[in-house]
Amino acid sequence: MKYQYHVTISEVSPEKEGGGNVEFDFPSHDNLLEIIEKMNKKNFFSEDEVRAFCVGLKLFSGVMLAHRDHPLFADFSQSFGLFMKKLKS
Repeated sequence: MKYQYHVTISEVSPEKEGGGNVEFDFPSHDNLLEIIEKMNKKNFFSEDEVRAFCVGLKLFSGVMLAHRDHPLFADFSQSFGLFMKKLKS
C-alpha cells in the first residue's frame, strides 16, 4: 500500500515577518505516522525531535533510493544501509 503525505514548512522566527512557506507532496510505502508512534515509544528523543528525525529520514531515504546510482550517494549508501538495519532492530 502506498501512502501520500503533504509537508508544509513555515518560517516562524519572530525576527522575520512574513517568512513564507515551502509545500510539497511525497509518496511512501511506509505509514509514517506509525513509524513516529513506534519511535516515540523508544524514548530516543523528544516528541518534536522524533517527528523531525522520522520525516527527515523518510524524505532523505526516499530521494536517495530513487537516485541510488547518483555519484553523490556512492560513498554513503553502504553506511546508510547499516544505519537503517541498526535503527530497525
